[in-house]
Amino acid sequence: MVDWVREWVSERRKNGEKGIEVKPRGKKYYVYHSTTYWDRKQKKIRKRSSYIGVLDRERGLIESGRSFPVKSTGIFQYGNSMLIMKAMQPLIKRLKEAFPDMWEEVYALAKVRSTGRVPLKMVSTVWNGMYNVEEIEPDLDPGNLAKLLRIIGTDRAGQDTVFSLLIRDARQFAYDLTVVYSRSGTVSFSEFGFMDEDLPQINVVLFYSIDENLPTMIRVIPGSVRDITSLYASVEEAGIEGKVLVLDRGFFSSDTLEFLSNKKVSFVLPARRNSHLYDDSETHDVFGYRGRMISAGKRTIGNIYAYTYLDGFLKAEEEYSLCERLQKKLIDVDEFNRKRERAGKILILSNMDRSPEEIYLVYKKRDGVEKQFDIMKNILHSDILYLRDNESIFGHMFISFLSMYSHSSIENMLRAAGLLEKYSAMDVLEHYSRVYMIKSSKGQVVSEVPKKVRELDVRLGLNIFPTKERS
Repeated sequence: MVDWVREWVSERRKNGEKGIEVKPRGKKYYVYHSTTYWDRKQKKIRKRSSYIGVLDRERGLIESGRSFPVKSTGIFQYGNSMLIMKAMQPLIKRLKEAFPDMWEEVYALAKVRSTGRVPLKMVSTVWNGMYNVEEIEPDLDPGNLAKLLRIIGTDRAGQDTVFSLLIRDARQFAYDLTVVYSRSGTVSFSEFGFMDEDLPQINVVLFYSIDENLPTMIRVIPGSVRDITSLYASVEEAGIEGKVLVLDRGFFSSDTLEFLSNKKVSFVLPARRNSHLYDDSETHDVFGYRGRMISAGKRTIGNIYAYTYLDGFLKAEEEYSLCERLQKKLIDVDEFNRKRERAGKILILSNMDRSPEEIYLVYKKRDGVEKQFDIMKNILHSDILYLRDNESIFGHMFISFLSMYSHSSIENMLRAAGLLEKYSAMDVLEHYSRVYMIKSSKGQVVSEVPKKVRELDVRLGLNIFPTKERS
């Protein structure tokens, strides 16, 4: 290769361009962009080249089909790409281990969907508009992504490689179930359930670390499976022996108490409001919680501790609601009096001997799992299912789980900076998306960073943007 061609290639590579290859043919020099990829069928790395144009000593690169030099330029969303990468950084190594042949596609799809609802046919477009900080080359063709969802959906061992990391690092979990709906007649998991008898549904269960404020495991189960039944298989798969599980009263039963105790799982489980266990409840202690006073008591029932709480604000609200229902003749006087006796009371059972305040604070952290479902449905729109088989739905929910993780990780950054009350993860992604990486033949430079975004970046301690503006 002659010197001037070698210098041209060297300059392009210094400016960040990769895969540039020049092939001499006679007296002309033809420019290609070459990449490698994993051929899943032949099980080997192969090379893929695409023709760019002809290199002229005087005119520079002449793109194919054009008669004038072309400069390599591009404007890419830099801020939000960097932010999501930092949020998902702890999972990247595990994704490589779990899905060695397709981790780039899994990661790219989860990263794109962290920005909101993106159909498969638009994933490549959104990805190409983001700054490729990871320097990966995923195949985001819609057909390939559809296959990807089915493959990772059936690879539970691969998913568990990711889940096990998150479960290992957590000590206390909240667990809950929600439903999504599908009208596809080919999805066998879509069944008429207990939440809505008129629409076929799919149940989604989630473990959430209340220590780390992160989702830790997701499962998809048939729509007809009840809450308690789902719990048994989920606990078996998660392997949370010796850890704490916080549940909603919908899981309350004597069988649940016995099952968790036998599995050596510590639990915090509120009794149903119609439980006879309320009859002997008393309160003796008082503690403060978010500006209100809570009366509390504790007693033993066999090997179980029963913690009773009386919230004055909750009592007033429930009594008012009961009075309205009585006035509208929705309940009779006997039911009114019976429910009024328990108004404002919460009875929590546990196999842990703690102070009533400790148990109450652990229980109140359970709402984190409900917030995860809110992210899944109202921000990521993962409950909109047009998929036609179980495997694709399993894969879709795993990708949603990864996107939920990125949002929760960003919320943890906000929480640490004392900004969670002011911003949501989506707010921050929107602000950061206003900062671009501009690439040209002269190199690449970050666009001007708005003052508010720079101040936010400093508060979060991310240092994503250059300390000095460059032109």
